[in-house]
Amino acid sequence: NTVKVLRRQVLSDIKRVIGDHDRFFDDEKTRSDTRYADVPALHHKALADACSVVQALDAKCREELVTWFCHQQLQEYSTLFCEDNTIAHTEKRYTWMLRYLKSYDERYGEVFPPAWNVAHQLCLTFCQTTREQLGESTELSRIRAGDSRGCDVEVLVQAVELAIEAERRFDAALARTEAAGLSAGTTEVVEADGSFSLKPMAAPARTSFAELSLISAGFEEALLVVYIEQQVHHFEQLLATC
Repeated sequence: NTVKVLRRQVLSDIKRVIGDHDRFFDDEKTRSDTRYADVPALHHKALADACSVVQALDAKCREELVTWFCHQQLQEYSTLFCEDNTIAHTEKRYTWMLRYLKSYDERYGEVFPPAWNVAHQLCLTFCQTTREQLGESTELSRIRAGDSRGCDVEVLVQAVELAIEAERRFDAALARTEAAGLSAGTTEVVEADGSFSLKPMAAPARTSFAELSLISAGFEEALLVVYIEQQVHHFEQLLATC
């Protein structure tokens, strides 16, 4: 029907502009050329206008766009760390994401409506991808298989601490992003008694990553398993000497 055709066309147009927008920012030579100084503003306006159309269509269109955008933006991360099969240097992952969030503020901070929670969804996708990839790490795979011998508890403890700190920093970064978006005067159309008016858009509701513990919980579970197995082994040794 007409809505499906319009949805497909709008999503196609947005994906094309996002591709052009990212290529512009990734090309240092073009970005520093004063002849193209107006390009980011033109892209921002085109994307913001398209997002207004998406908002007017339906929730399915918005969800499809946000899901595609998150996976498209984090494709580099997924590829870069997909073969990193150890938990010894997880801080590199969190550094990558925090650097990306700064870039996101510059590239897309004023594009998506705050109520869409796009930055939050990006962090959520990052945490889910990270947990899946680290779940296949050598250390956690061995622990799941019931073989925790030789596992370095200090490395696990450090992984937990780094994950908790990263989750806290994600919350702080998102708070800054949301505050910037709302202070930019973002509005939404509301209907009351048959008339329409604009009102400031409210801050989106979300659960903090410190509460969700999407990454740290995986390490905490593994640490608990190792601790219990070590205690069992210790008691078995004590019983053997009795």
